Amino acid sequence: MVAAESLGLGLEQSPLHSYGNYLKAYLASKDGDLIGANRIYKELVEDNPDSAALMASYASGLYAQENYAEAHVAFSRIEDELSDQTKEVNSATSTGTRRCAGCVY
Repeated sequence: MVAAESLGLGLEQSPLHSYGNYLKAYLASKDGDLIGANRIYKELVEDNPDSAALMASYASGLYAQENYAEAHVAFSRIEDELSDQTKEVNSATSTGTRRCAGCVY
């Protein structure tokens, strides 16, 4: 319970903190509040549309709520996003451009 209280205090100070809200949504989901969790996940996805991880959490919540049509759309967005990222990496490696010094492509 101490962690949840600390999380609540942290979000009072910084209510838009993405990782804090992600943890809040995760905890809500674990406690069975799928509607509350997905409300938070949806806001996070709207604020971070390129995050496949957030979209996966949101899509999984929709699926758990048996909202299959919206879950399918969300899972399709993940597939599209990952496909775009793969194309970017392939393009960068074929041109010899590196995104980071320590990365292996």
